[in-house]
Amino acid sequence: AATPTRYYQFIGGPNFETLFGTYTTNPAFIELPGELDYTELHFYYNYPGRAKSFVWLTGPGIYSGNFSFGSQNSGDSVIVDYKLLPYPSRAASA
Repeated sequence: AATPTRYYQFIGGPNFETLFGTYTTNPAFIELPGELDYTELHFYYNYPGRAKSFVWLTGPGIYSGNFSFGSQNSGDSVIVDYKLLPYPSRAASA
């Protein structure tokens, strides 16, 4: 899940009550502050199957990474090989 400044990862199951019940206090998140009023989060996968990678539109740039699913516990991360591609500065684009 994403907001304009935060990306949340939820690990667990088998239903939504169990999944989100683990995160009632202090859910783990990645924060990238910025000036955007909106965000976009896109997942990429080979059909059929689960997502393999993602991109997230943020204020400072495009944040992307791959997923590594395994035996993670609540609060663990499934993101690997992540990077932030900053937007070009206005001076560089002029």
